Amino acid sequence: MWRQFLGPFSVIVVILLFVPFNASGQTSSMLRVGFSRMVIGAVNENDAMAAVKIWASLIAKERGIPADTCPKIFKNVTETATALTDKAVDCISITVNEYVELGALVAGDRVVIGITSGSIMEKSMLLVHQDSGIERLDDLRGRKIGLLMHPRASLGPAWLDTLLARKDLGPAPDFFGQIIKTTKTGKAVLPVFFRHMDACLVLQNGFETMVELNPQIGQQLKVLSISPPVVPILFCFRADYNTPVRQEVMDELSLWHLNPAGRQILTLFQTDSLEEHPVSSLDSALELLAEHRRLCDKRMEGADTDATAKP
Repeated sequence: MWRQFLGPFSVIVVILLFVPFNASGQTSSMLRVGFSRMVIGAVNENDAMAAVKIWASLIAKERGIPADTCPKIFKNVTETATALTDKAVDCISITVNEYVELGALVAGDRVVIGITSGSIMEKSMLLVHQDSGIERLDDLRGRKIGLLMHPRASLGPAWLDTLLARKDLGPAPDFFGQIIKTTKTGKAVLPVFFRHMDACLVLQNGFETMVELNPQIGQQLKVLSISPPVVPILFCFRADYNTPVRQEVMDELSLWHLNPAGRQILTLFQTDSLEEHPVSSLDSALELLAEHRRLCDKRMEGADTDATAKP
């Protein structure tokens, strides 16, 4: 379960906090790294900082990059955007949702993405019980649903809302009778299995792990819908940051699984490895978010029209 909860990119966001953060925006010869609070998940910050210190000393020794262990955590996109604009941070770990909001402030043709169960992608699954009589999405109106909330599932709510918008069923909070949020896959799946909840939205990897442990879960639950594969989290650089250190950092991340210190960190965060990929790897996630925004804007326009038409 740790693998599904933490997500591979939680490794990057914590371990890359190896240089002092310059809040004044002054030019610095040292790489300054920040990360969004959204990507940390359930990682214990004390454990994370211990791992930071180990890796920081190694990258300073082996790569010659000045290193420190003073992290900067951005609580929201506004804080992140300010730091990028002021050149107070050079590289950042963020969700794809935040990547879209930051726009031209982050760029580059290459990004670093974590691998879990052999893939950089995640799929969300909408599950119901075989004997529930629920056959279509609109059968869930007024029902109770469990919603998995963690970094690797950050695109799940947008996908679910998109499904509802396609059928003009309204936003999730209005459509469902009750939405129960949880950070554990089991706490979303088991209530559906025992018929205490009508549906759940979880990650395919997490669900398949549960089925391996208890095949009856796979026999009793069925997939009502499944999302396209998407990259939920990434590590990227400030748009105007172009120095040799940039590629050195990417190279170092991609080699973690080949050395003892790197494997120790990856094991701590239950991650297989990290890989550099073209930014086009984000295309399916960006398409999902673009459709979500388009349909939601259309829904809002319709609501405004209805409100105006009322006497």
